[in-house]
Amino acid sequence: MSSLLKAIAILNAFSPDKPELKVAELSLKLGIPIPTLYRILSILTKAGLLEKKPSKGTYVIGRTLYTVGSLYLSTTDLYRAAEPIIQAINDITGEVTNVSILDDKGYIVMLLREESKHPLRHVVHVGSTSPAYAHASGKALLSALTDEEIDRLYPEEKLKRLTSKTVSTKTELKRELEQVRKNGYAFNSEQAYEGVEAVASVIRNARGNVIAATAI
Repeated sequence: MSSLLKAIAILNAFSPDKPELKVAELSLKLGIPIPTLYRILSILTKAGLLEKKPSKGTYVIGRTLYTVGSLYLSTTDLYRAAEPIIQAINDITGEVTNVSILDDKGYIVMLLREESKHPLRHVVHVGSTSPAYAHASGKALLSALTDEEIDRLYPEEKLKRLTSKTVSTKTELKRELEQVRKNGYAFNSEQAYEGVEAVASVIRNARGNVIAATAI
């Protein structure tokens, strides 16, 4: 059981900010002795859950883990319920329409996407992740959280910018989220990508809890 928990901790150590990790980094971050790490990493690599890049001496998420994770898309009730709605919105607007969820690290994860019907397109793949504070769907999801929960997701005052218009401080983000709560929707103008604007709203389950967001 102890080894299994260590293996789970190793897999959870990878993030959009740290997609590649060295053994020394993992040892320092997780407090696992290097000899133990090597044994677990060897097993995870053989299973295809991780891949090693010998030229860099780093490890990355493996194809098997991606394949297993992608099964979530085909089994979740959210996917089945949202798909026809997203397609209908896409037909009406002709614009990119997507559904995203919020992970426990402050990133949105795209679950479903219908592409624009226009020749000029902005392409982002299903399964991609990005800082929630820079996206309309992310702000819609963050608006359902308390200030304390926002502080846990983003402990630093400064936020990394994706463009020159990205919200750059947590204080500014909280002000924007207050407006999102008042309006009932989130708007984003070129904060994630230059030349791209979006509007988003949360998706609630039968109990009224926010479980995802949809954006155009």
